[in-house]
Amino acid sequence: MKDTYLAYRAQKAILETIQANIEETFADYTGEEEVWKVIQYDDQSEAQGMCYAIVSNTGRLILIDGGNMGNADQVNSIIAIWGMHVEAWIITHPHPDHIDAFRYVYPGASGVIDAIYDNGMDYEAYAAVANWWDHPESQGLYLEMTAGSEKVTSINAGDCLDFGTLKIMFYHAYDTYEESMGDVCNNASLVFKVEAGGKSMLFTGDCIRTAAYDKIMQTYGEDALKADYLQMPHHGYTRAFPDEYVLDYIQPEVCFFDAPTWLFGEDYNTQEHWDTLTAAGILCYRYETTPNAVALYE
Repeated sequence: MKDTYLAYRAQKAILETIQANIEETFADYTGEEEVWKVIQYDDQSEAQGMCYAIVSNTGRLILIDGGNMGNADQVNSIIAIWGMHVEAWIITHPHPDHIDAFRYVYPGASGVIDAIYDNGMDYEAYAAVANWWDHPESQGLYLEMTAGSEKVTSINAGDCLDFGTLKIMFYHAYDTYEESMGDVCNNASLVFKVEAGGKSMLFTGDCIRTAAYDKIMQTYGEDALKADYLQMPHHGYTRAFPDEYVLDYIQPEVCFFDAPTWLFGEDYNTQEHWDTLTAAGILCYRYETTPNAVALYE
């Protein structure tokens, strides 16, 4: 009887903590409809990474990437504080700083994950042309641990996920990657737009080639890239994705740089992009101030 009572008290405390987190996250919202926010997290490994949660005031959770292996504890904490249920986990591409936390978390959390979506990259083709920074073994291990799972879906461009009050439209994946874009793992990243409550956020993973974005606009129209918020391609450092694309085509109010402090050093051009965008009146976020959240509602 005592054990049952203690278990009840523990469960009640957990539920109260989860509810308190929801109320704190959506303290600015006084309506009764289901609404969503996007939250950017840093990478606890102190390396560059990518970890986002899309959450609702009803306790729903969608994860994007997760970051390095050293960020797995933080990802586990996110899952716990949002009720131990992941409605969808989207993996933009299988570089270690995007997929390795998932690989660490998945064995213990597979039962609470409803669906997993990846970019459908051909492992053997990727491994054959991998650069020194690619580490294709991360994808190989991911494929091994998820083999045969009905939860896994490889996304094609044009696919759409409908979560009722939130929709995700995919514009680019491995199936629209072209060899001329080069750097297959980065440039086959999922590029997609999340829309809810009259607001939108464009996720780009590490896709930096303008040819991919030109193709999106040719296929879906120039307005396809427009979004209120933008996850900067490749952590915000690259010369292949000019700021003009951000300013002219995407026109965001907020940009997210998935970058630790050292990535703003003189060896990289991250600070240059940051300065250009902030000078244009765009609010920019980085790891130093995480968790950083934006509302997908007016």
